[in-house]
Amino acid sequence: MELTADMRSELLSMVNDSDVPANVATRARIVLWFADGLGKKDVAERAGVSLPTVYLWLSRYESDGVDGLVDRQRGAPR
Repeated sequence: MELTADMRSELLSMVNDSDVPANVATRARIVLWFADGLGKKDVAERAGVSLPTVYLWLSRYESDGVDGLVDRQRGAPR
């Protein structure tokens, strides 16, 4: 995965923003670490998550950008 300078900047901003929930910052780190050349297994170990979790967040980032890293609402709308 290759990131543009703007994409990298946006992800780093999420990692360093104290207003961003920790789980979302971890997701941004997952993308950054993978883009930096770490293997998916190494990313999972470093992030403290399972390998399927790494696949999930990389896939969501590829399809939706940073919006894909934010929790989606669950359940039926009220």
